[in-house]
Amino acid sequence: MTDELPPSTVPQSTNLALMNFPEDQEFIQKFSDEMTGAIVACGRFLDLERLAGVTVGYDFDAALASVDLGYESAIARQYTNNSDVVAVAKAMNVRRDGKVMSHVVYNANVIDALVDPAHEHHLDALHIIAHEFGHVAELKWRDEAMPGLLLTRPEGEWVDVTLLLTILTAWEEYAACRMTGMIGDREALKHRYAQEFDRAAGYSLARAQEQIKQYRTHGDVDRLLVEAGEPIAMPLKMAGYLLGHLDAIEATDALEELCPAYAKSHLVTLIPALRAALRTVWDERDAGKGLAIFDALKALMIQAYAAAGIELTPLSEGEGYYANVPFTAETMPNGEADMIVARLRQQLGLD
Repeated sequence: MTDELPPSTVPQSTNLALMNFPEDQEFIQKFSDEMTGAIVACGRFLDLERLAGVTVGYDFDAALASVDLGYESAIARQYTNNSDVVAVAKAMNVRRDGKVMSHVVYNANVIDALVDPAHEHHLDALHIIAHEFGHVAELKWRDEAMPGLLLTRPEGEWVDVTLLLTILTAWEEYAACRMTGMIGDREALKHRYAQEFDRAAGYSLARAQEQIKQYRTHGDVDRLLVEAGEPIAMPLKMAGYLLGHLDAIEATDALEELCPAYAKSHLVTLIPALRAALRTVWDERDAGKGLAIFDALKALMIQAYAAAGIELTPLSEGEGYYANVPFTAETMPNGEADMIVARLRQQLGLD
């Protein structure tokens, strides 16, 4: 039967490490066998030529810390961990013999159901495993399509680079989900991704406006772009998961029906444009466009800032952006009371 399957793309040198597992040799052996099988199987439908290694640990932080990056970095081992999202796996960029590779780390607490096909979270474990390997395949494509981009800072002005790197997370999740959406419970995943996107769409504007209120006091534009950028970008990243999954399973659900908070949000015109741009990158990913393939996505990031109340206008090439943050009741520390004062000052010619 296996003779009919395509060969696995997993390198022979790829190693599997298990950390902080319970002292149960039977379980360890079974998990090791099942995980090895999952890695090999994923390599049959994903290009995992850049997979350097896999670590699974019950202490996620310790597992991340155990990986040899091959370079110095203060942020490579960081992961999302807040009241909204907690990462359970991470595909880490590493350098091996001068080549950018990926070492995938999993939190064993969320994938140990792999050993029991009858477990309620067995399909979740399979999907989480496959999803991270989708990032490995995307890494290879991006490194070959844009040589020298990974592990280096792209050329350009600070805001330009930040906009690009921020919106790239939406593409990365879209690509990984589109490649692996058939693994797991498709309907359950659809509703889970929809719920996570809907939650982010629901809080995005209010949190961004709160950061603008803080800006009225501190006046630091760079700080504003970073601190408001997180809630502005989060629904775009979460949309990447959902849109990639929907396209993978060829679902025709209306986003407004799946995501009621989104349907009432400031994102109702932006997300369809994001979907079109992500699909274009997917369709044209082998067209040799280099970094320019992400230009439309970067433009959408600028639109997302504007929708939240931060207008970014490009200056002369290489000179950055002019940031305009219009006064509105929603973005003033004292709301409408501050707006009354602002309008009065304008009438008196004081501003």
